[in-house]
Amino acid sequence: QGCMQEVAGQEGRATTAALDCVFRFIREWMSTTHPNADAFVEVARDGLIVAKNQAGRNVDWMHDMKSWSEGVTFNETPTPKWGDVQFPTASALQRAASRFREMSVEEINSRLAPVLTVQQDYGETGCEGGRRLEVREGTSLGGKR
Repeated sequence: QGCMQEVAGQEGRATTAALDCVFRFIREWMSTTHPNADAFVEVARDGLIVAKNQAGRNVDWMHDMKSWSEGVTFNETPTPKWGDVQFPTASALQRAASRFREMSVEEINSRLAPVLTVQQDYGETGCEGGRRLEVREGTSLGGKR
């Protein structure tokens, strides 16, 4: 029984760390790219996390959390690698995605504060089994699910 509790504790810590990475990615992506259209974040059921600058059906640019953590170049400027954290395992990302789907907009906004907020929560629309959010810099308009 003690072994099972230890495993559950390790999984819980790994899930929390993965969720921390999701919010880090969203904040870094927004503050680096400063989207000039609609900024969408999609957290898929399988743990794939993507951020997009999208105008209508046209995606001007997008990044996934894995490549972002390894460092990308945006507008000829390299972004720093995440040398201070180990990238989450696939199972931790899946659990984090599940937790993210269950979070209220208020909980998400509290993790994005003070610089970002959810403008609209699309739920699974456009991200089957996951969650799709439109985010923006500034204060919330109260886009609730």
